[in-house]
Amino acid sequence: MEPYSRILEAIERSGDPASALTEIEQEISEIPQKLEVLTAELASLREEENSYNTYLPNFQAALSTAQRELSVLSKNDINEIRSFAKPPKTVEKVAEGILILLGSSNISWDAFRKLSGNQFLETLVTFDIHNVPKQRIDHLKPFIDEYEGHEVEIRKVSKATYGLYMWVAGVYKFCQLLSQFRPIGQIRAEINEKNQEIAGLQQKLDEGPSKIEALKERIEKMNNP
Repeated sequence: MEPYSRILEAIERSGDPASALTEIEQEISEIPQKLEVLTAELASLREEENSYNTYLPNFQAALSTAQRELSVLSKNDINEIRSFAKPPKTVEKVAEGILILLGSSNISWDAFRKLSGNQFLETLVTFDIHNVPKQRIDHLKPFIDEYEGHEVEIRKVSKATYGLYMWVAGVYKFCQLLSQFRPIGQIRAEINEKNQEIAGLQQKLDEGPSKIEALKERIEKMNNP
């Protein structure tokens, strides 16, 4: 339906066509202010999108680090640390970090050994890092604070310990960065919505003068049949 078709229909039904014309004139007079508000909202959304895009390389760097270190691990590497009846502290802490990220309520070494079977690496590779609950990241922070900057020492413990630590640290950093922004899909959907609203109002504004004249002529004919 054209923007002003409903007004035309109202005039035909109304016993007071002048009021219907006043309605459309009032509607047109309010459009510039509405456009100003929508344009400001759109600019804010664009700024939010640009900020996200500026940080995107940082997201990708954190993600690449996590994925790269994980990709070089094999089942044998994992089995090497699983064989510990009582692991070194660093190995145990890294295992706890894994369990925290995966949402396990039990972060004991036995729980890790049970989890780290044949499908363990696949579980980490396919882990949904875009939807990690904030409480897990908060729970992980003390571990990151304790071991960040000690990568050389962690590497000396074992290949698997280092690779798993780098995955945990990479996912943590990614989630920390991501938490600063709303979902980019939501931002872009709102941008699209604002663009459609602006286009609709602009169409009304562009067509307004000619529609008003047409309405006036129609009212005159109705009043002077």
